[in-house]
Amino acid sequence: ALVRTLFLTGMLLFCGSLYLLALRGHLGLEGGTSALGLIPPLGGLCLIAGWAALFVAALRKGD
Repeated sequence: ALVRTLFLTGMLLFCGSLYLLALRGHLGLEGGTSALGLIPPLGGLCLIAGWAALFVAALRKGD
């Protein structure tokens, strides 16, 4: 469940915030979008943590 949660959260934060940054002009979000630039690294961190958790789970299952 941890791997799934980390991957899902990472994809939503990383991809979702990049979509919002790319489409902010069309969505009327021109002002106050500087905080959106801080979200993709958090999503990337969740994705990396998801891969690490998957690796650890695979090592434990191999025992």
